Formats: sequence, C-alpha cells, structure tokens
Amino acid sequence: MSSLSDINTPVDRHKFYFQFVTTPTADTPGTTILLHFDNKRYVFGRVAEGTQRACIERGLSLKKARNIFLTGETKWEQSSGLLGMMLTMADVLSETNEEERKALGDLVIHGGPKIWHTIACARRFIFRTGMPLRVFEADPKVWKVSHQPDYIDENILLWALPVQRKTPRDSDDAKANGRSASPATIQHEQTLRQKTVHDMFDSDWRKDRLTEATFHDVKLPAMVWKRDPATKDLRATFCTKMEDAPHIHPEEKVLVRMPWPAALVTELPPADNLPSSVAMSYFVKGRPQRGVFLVSKAKELDVKPAFNFSKLASGQSVTLEDGRIIKPEDVLDVPLPGYGMAVLDVPDVHYLADLLQKLNDMQNAQVLVDVHAFIWILGPGVLHSRPFAEFRASFPSVKHVISSVDDSPNYLAMDSFAASAARLAQIRPQTFSVPKHNNTPGGREFYGSDVIQAQRALVLAVAPKFELSTKDVPKYVNIYDKIADMSRTRSLISALPSLAPSDEKYKDVTITTLGTGSALPSKYRNVSANLLHIPSLGYFIFDAGENTLGQLKRLYEPDELEDILCNLHMIWISHLHADHHLGTLALMVAHREATRKRANAGKPVSHKLYLISETNMTDYLEEYKSVEAVDAVMLRVLQSEVTDVNHQPVKLGDTTLPISKLDTVRVSHCQRAQAVTVTFSNGFKLSYSGDCRPSAAFAKIGKDSDVLIHEATFDDGMEGDAIAKKHSTIGEALGVAHAMQAKNVILTHFSQRYQKLPTLTDIRPPNRLKFEEGNDEAYRPGPIEDAALTENAVLTGDDLKQLDQAASGTARAQAVPAPPALKKQTSLQEAAEQMPICIAFDLMRVTIPQIKDMYKYYPAIESMFDYEQAKSDTRRGQHRAANEASMNARKGKTQAKIKAGEQKKKEKKQDSKSDEKKSTDQKRNKPACGTKQANSNPSAEASASPHTAKRSPSPKALLKEKGNGDKKPKLHADAT
Repeated sequence: MSSLSDINTPVDRHKFYFQFVTTPTADTPGTTILLHFDNKRYVFGRVAEGTQRACIERGLSLKKARNIFLTGETKWEQSSGLLGMMLTMADVLSETNEEERKALGDLVIHGGPKIWHTIACARRFIFRTGMPLRVFEADPKVWKVSHQPDYIDENILLWALPVQRKTPRDSDDAKANGRSASPATIQHEQTLRQKTVHDMFDSDWRKDRLTEATFHDVKLPAMVWKRDPATKDLRATFCTKMEDAPHIHPEEKVLVRMPWPAALVTELPPADNLPSSVAMSYFVKGRPQRGVFLVSKAKELDVKPAFNFSKLASGQSVTLEDGRIIKPEDVLDVPLPGYGMAVLDVPDVHYLADLLQKLNDMQNAQVLVDVHAFIWILGPGVLHSRPFAEFRASFPSVKHVISSVDDSPNYLAMDSFAASAARLAQIRPQTFSVPKHNNTPGGREFYGSDVIQAQRALVLAVAPKFELSTKDVPKYVNIYDKIADMSRTRSLISALPSLAPSDEKYKDVTITTLGTGSALPSKYRNVSANLLHIPSLGYFIFDAGENTLGQLKRLYEPDELEDILCNLHMIWISHLHADHHLGTLALMVAHREATRKRANAGKPVSHKLYLISETNMTDYLEEYKSVEAVDAVMLRVLQSEVTDVNHQPVKLGDTTLPISKLDTVRVSHCQRAQAVTVTFSNGFKLSYSGDCRPSAAFAKIGKDSDVLIHEATFDDGMEGDAIAKKHSTIGEALGVAHAMQAKNVILTHFSQRYQKLPTLTDIRPPNRLKFEEGNDEAYRPGPIEDAALTENAVLTGDDLKQLDQAASGTARAQAVPAPPALKKQTSLQEAAEQMPICIAFDLMRVTIPQIKDMYKYYPAIESMFDYEQAKSDTRRGQHRAANEASMNARKGKTQAKIKAGEQKKKEKKQDSKSDEKKSTDQKRNKPACGTKQANSNPSAEASASPHTAKRSPSPKALLKEKGNGDKKPKLHADAT
C-alpha cells in the first residue's frame, strides 16, 4: 500500500467520467457503469447477464478494462455476467502484444465475501493460461474507516464499503451447519480457493507437455505415449486399465500428460462459514491533479518556452542558464483536489441502517470531501421507502443519480435484435413476435434537480469539473418506426404445398429457440437455449446459455413466465462450454422464487425440477450451493446411465419426470460432451445434439425422432473450420437427420458472423459424410476447452467403416449399422428438399406441424435480411466517407499548418540573413542597400551609420559581444 504522501502527490491534468452501460431491464437486469480514463477503464456495479451483449450492441470495448468492482451481494443476480466477461477479457488480452499487456496490467476483481469461492467453483469450465487474476474480497468483520484508500493506482483512489444487512435472511443464506468459523480455518480454506483461482488463470500448464513416468505409477484412466524403437515416433494408447496396453511392461518408462492443476482440486470446502448478507459499495476519487501552468509567472522568472514549459507543467524542475532551479510549484496554480463519486448498492431497506452509520464515519474521516454525487443502485422497495427518503435528505449537498428496479423502464436494450424480431413478426406472426417492452419511466414526480434517473449512456463527468451530459443517451426504440412497408417482402411468401402430411398427434407441442448463436452473444443472436412445451406434461429446457431467463422475459408476460417456471421439469446441459450453461443458475433461482410464491399463495408445486448433465456440471452446482441455495435435484448421466450426486443409480420411474427413456452418447466436441434423445411419457421423441461433429451413434439412438434439433455452426464449404472447431456444417447436420430418419429438423447454433439465412442449396451427399465419435479419453481430468480425441467413421451406402486415427492410435471399432434408408443411396440434396427443415432464430416459437411449412417463408425472410443489409452497408459507407472526409480535412489543416510554419521559418531565416548582411555593411561604412545611388548620397551614408541607426541590430549581431550586467552590448563598426 502506498504511503499517504503518495496519495496527495498531484498527477498530470486529465479528464475522466462515469458512463452508464446498463440499467435494469428484462435482459440487462443489472446496473453497470464504466469509469473512463485515457489509459484504462474500470467497471462498477452489478455485472449481470446481458452486460457483455449490451456492450456489443453499444460498441463499447472492454479492452482497457482491467478492474471490476462488483457491487451488492455476492449472489448470482449481481454477478451472473462476470464469468463470461472474464473469459472475453482473457481472450482479448491474448491478442495484445507484450507491451500492451504490461501497460494494462492484471485483471482484478473486487467484491464481497464468497467471491473467491464463486470463481473457484467454475474451475471445471474456465481455463486460461497467462492471464494473472487478482481478487480482493472485503471482510466486514475487519472493516475500519480510514483516510487511507483500500485500492490505489495511477488514476484512482478507492475505498471499499462492505455493508451488512440489519437482520440476515433465513431463506436465502446457506448456514455453516456447525462447521468451524475460526480465523485459522477460514484462512486455510481461503488459501485453497486462492490457489485454485491462480491455477485457473495463471498456470503454465500446457496440454502438449508430456512428462516421463513408470507405467505402473500412472493414474488411470489416462493417455500414455511410448516411443517406437524403430520409427522413433510416439505411439499413443488410451488406458482405462493396464491391460489395455499389453505392449508396455509395467516397469517401462512412458510419457503422460500432467494433470491440469485446477483439476486436482476435486472438492472445495463450503463457503457457508463466511459472512452472508453483505452488500458492497465504493467511494472512488481521481488523484489530485496539478494546477494550471501560469505562463506569466514562468516568463517573469525568465523561463524559456517550449521544452522547459512542458517539463514544469508535468511536475519536473528545470535549471536555467544562470544556474537558478525553477520548481513546478513556482509556476503552477494550486492543485485540483481529487474529485470523486460514490457507487452505493442497497439490495433492500434493511441495509440502510448500517450504510448510514458507516457513511457518517467516513464523513468524519474526510473521505466524503470532494465527492460530487452518489450513484444509487437500488433493489425492490427501496426507492419509495421512508428510510431512503430520510437517508437522501441527510446528504443535501450532493447529486443523487438513481438506478432502481422499481422505476427503470423495461426498454429494448438490444435495439438491433428487437428491430429484426419485429420485422420477422410482420412476415409470420404465428412464429415470431415483438419482444415485450415498456418505454414509460416510472416515478417521474420523484426526480428533480438534485435527484436524477439513471439512463444508459448517461455521462457524469468528474474532472476537470462535474458535469452531467445526456447527449449520448439514445431514445427509447419505438419498434414500429423500425418497420418499413413490408408488403413487397410479404408478397414473396411462397404458395407451395406443405412438405408432408400434417402430423396431428403432437400438434400442440411447441419448441421455442431462445438463443441460436455460437460462442458469444451478438447483436442478433444470443447463445444456446431451447424450450420445449408439451401441454399435457410441462416445460423442458435443452441448454441454457447466458441470459436465457432474459430471453424468456422478453417473450412472455410475468404471469406466463411464472407458470413456465412452476411447470418446468428438466434442464438438460449438453456440455460445459460457457455459452451453453451460464444461464442455468438464473433459471434455478427464478424457479425457486416462483415456486415459493405459489406455495405462499397456498398452491404448492408438487413436482421437482431436475438438472441433468455430466458430473462436472452437477459438481459445480453442488459447490455453489454454499453461496446461494437452489431448489433442484441434480442427476448425472453418462451413456444413458443416470445416477444421483452420490453415484447411486436412479430410475426415471422413481422421479417426477414425465420421461420414459433418456439416451445419451458421447460426441466429439469437448470433454464429456453428450448428445441426448428423450422419449416422453406420451411417446413424443426429441433428439438434441448440443455441439458436436456428426455422430453415427447419435443417429442410432435418435432413430425416428419426431424432432431433431442439431447444431449447424458453419455453411457447407467450411468443413475445415468445422473439423478444427469440432462443429458441424449444415450439410453434415442434415446428413445426421437423414441417417436418423428424423421426421422434422430444426437447425440452430449458427456462427455469429452473420445474421442472414444459411444456404441449403449445397448439401454434401451421404457417401462423403464423415462421422466422428467421442471416446473415453474425453473423461480424463483436464480443462474443458481441451477437445476430446475422436473416433472417426465414414458413412457409405453400405455400412460404417472405421477410419484410421493415426494421430492418437486410440480408435476402436463401433458396430453401428447403417440406417436402411441410406443403403438406397438417396441423394441428400433430394432428401433435404423433402425434409421439413426449420432455420432457428432467437425467440422463435414453432409447433411441430408448422415446421413443414417454414420453408415457404424463407424467400421473404432472405429478402428482408438482404434489404436491411444493403441499408446497413449504405450507412456504413456514408459513415466511412464522412470519417474519411473529416480525416482528410484534419490532415489538410495539419499540412497547411506545417507548411505555414515552414514558410514562417524560411521568412525568419531570410530576415535574419538580411539583417546580418546589413549589419556587416554598416560596419564597413557601406550603404545598406549596396546601390550606386546610395554611395553618392551623404545623407544616406549618415543615416546608415551605426551610431545613428534607428533599426534594431539582428540577434546574431547582438551575440557577437556579451554585455555585462544590465548594460546593453555595444555595437562596433570598422573605421572608414
């Protein structure tokens, strides 16, 4: 920690300001604020789901953001966007050079109790090397008010303020259940969490690094390598037991991959002995800035301009020619104080008492001096409460900027997607709809000159002076202004007949594709999530990427959403990539609240919610329970074998799940990735791929599925990208559907690089389709990003043949017969033309019979996208042209300025030479002009005499003889 003198030392003058990124809406539930400096950014507030997508929508870069100050409680609602943001920041950092990385520094997370535990729980699916992460976890038990900041860097001074709830909640907070809360125990457990987080982000582990070991000492299952004595090549063998490698003697030396360090922590101690019901707030000030440079004072002291002025203005002393030392304080005005603001988070009114007491203590310690404004982040019921009104009135000298869930309008935060959804709704309103929204702010009578309602893009300038600016605040979107005349587009809807007879058996079954993009949220597509509704049975979710709950809120009214949550039976998570599961906890928390509300109303929900996935997902949720309780039963599944968290077999008939059969297969994507086929109690059969390469085993278990939902990340022609990234092309997905004999197909998980419809006109024929199957090697300890080695097979018209796996040597034959339909050598293109195929878009709702008719609408949809793309290209072109014109204008002004400066120097140089020549002529008693007429003119000769000349001598002439003291140097001329 720097000394107090460091805090008071002024720094260079600069501007900085706070800017609101999000305020509470359905899909941006948190309030997030960005503090801007030229060299860095700082994130304050609740980094909730949707924060990243809002930044993308607004074009805000987080490249320079290295400090995240989490406000409020350490609950999922406040920090649900943190893990995804950390991954993005790590990826951005990996693209910077060493100099930039050093300048930006480490990623630093500041939060309340249990933030170490929250991050460490994610070790199974978050893994980045070379990105040091530091975490500061405030402890309310040791908090003391001090003039000394808790955090200091070159820009800011910050005081962390952990505020405790007056009465801890019994319903939400996990209890220690008798576990020791002694300082020694807590310190030991915190050290383990800190080491785990270090290994997640700053380990030097490499998946291609092999270590020598004796074969019988290797912990199995594992991949072992042995060098071939003849070829010297490494031969790999995956061993679940030593008998799998009979060619290796137990005493022989082999090469093995060292375990990923974080994977060695099989279980974290619960965080239930750490403080609960603690909400974080912060006071942040800029460092004191040097005063204005006083040119007049500098000139009085005979300081020469340019370089010396710059040194003094930047705080450096200069030495003059006569030996005098001029210090900065001799020529600078009084320093500007470190102005700042407070970011105060109040989850409910029970936090106000402790907050008021601590603010009074901080005021007495002079921390509140030069704080211009309080930025309030308020939970339900706080804004209009009497305690808050009294609290606010006790600080009349500051501005109050309020972001409250009670009064913030539910505006359309994702403008681009909302406009696209509205246009789709004009084409097919049965399938697409305008996202739910409300542009009317609440509580207008509450806000005035000293109380301001927060808005996205609202700017609060702190230095050099406090200013509030709304010039960048966008208007709330009037969605109908975004919809042009679409009569021409609608005219393109085809009148072609349906592809197949309507299947009335499951006519009311609805599939809603909540998120259809891959990897990261984008303007037009959120990440993976699918909702299945079988009216007689209930609701089921297949994958739940970040902000799945927000997508549901945009699609359903509150009462409808409550009904969905209370009738939700299952959440299936296919694998542990963040874009497929980071929305799970928000769903589970919302389900808990909805069922409690029903229970309090005397209508308890009789069935359970089941989370079904592989063991790493269930372990993650089990560990997180000590931060925040969730009401769900965790089931693990591996190749159709279902167990509980204690690895005991579970029969589906013993649960409340309306499912008669659940089949899974390992697929080639990442560790433990699985595809699933679910047969429901009413006979409806759905198959879901998750992310994967084409799988023959999946085609087998999903045979005759009523619906196949398959990823189609890449267009045909991008097979190289699909193979490298372990995804499928559109043609490969349809090949699986053809092999499965699926009755309907929904293609989803498209690359985020485009908004348009993918092409269905270039489908790979089945005799060229390559299947890749997951294997047991996928279940070794290691980071989830390390994709599993695969077993490959080529689909022919006759059977499945095993391909050579030269890279790993681990391929094992799989006796999967070719589906009968493929033996007929049917053209996949022909099959695709007759197959009911639906291209998924976010918030698309489609019943099973409607799938067969969706192809009729694609010409209109494609025309709409082309039209909007053309408009976007035109706008970009105009913007680019305007930028180029502005740059050229600036460039022209700069060049003109340089040219004028060069001309001025040239003229000055010529004047100097002319003066020097005249001075020399004067010394020789010659006419200044050197003309014949001047030589014959006595009066001209007299006027040119140096003793009577009024013209000032040139600087060079003056320098030919030094003067003494204050006397001017004498000018001498040669005798005539």
